[in-house]
Amino acid sequence: MQGKAAASRFVGKRMRFYGTKLAAGGGRRFFFVQAVEPAMPAIAAVRKEYTDKQQMPIAAPFDAQGWTRARSADGGFSVDMPGPFSDMTQGSAGRAGFMLRGTDRHGTLFMAVFERSGPGSGMGATFDEAYSKPNAKVTKFKGADAVITLGTLPESNGAKITHGLWFRVPGGTYMLSVIADKEQDAQSLASRQRFFHSLAFE
Repeated sequence: MQGKAAASRFVGKRMRFYGTKLAAGGGRRFFFVQAVEPAMPAIAAVRKEYTDKQQMPIAAPFDAQGWTRARSADGGFSVDMPGPFSDMTQGSAGRAGFMLRGTDRHGTLFMAVFERSGPGSGMGATFDEAYSKPNAKVTKFKGADAVITLGTLPESNGAKITHGLWFRVPGGTYMLSVIADKEQDAQSLASRQRFFHSLAFE
């Protein structure tokens, strides 16, 4: 009954849909719909060029648990890191990418990456492929469709476990990743949760 009531709001009406073009497999994923009566918001088309740069390492003030707040100078996001971190910008590959990368005292690697949308967006294609798999672990994160991944680094012969959280927004794709030695993987759960949920857009 609720489905019929919802559908009745669209029948015979002109609607405007907002969506993201899939980087793999074709098609679009829609995230917002509105009637066409309100004027469409005017969005200034501003293209900013970025240069490759890297700051290593940055040791900001730490809290009692050894964590610090890491901010991407060019990417417009921040995240909690369990130790010193690097802030990297890639601008020479045709699409801008931004990374915060750090390790904890056990050697577990933490990465937060944002890649802007554009032709040949590798992270966008990876997200679309992972999201479309029949056994995909799909969830909601920060209001966006997201997919959780679990695997091992191919070159580690199963010795390093990878945990990923991927999601797309109209402007690009985010990837949060934690890579831990197999013996440290269970202990990294609390750190992984703090890292993932601390992501903020600035």
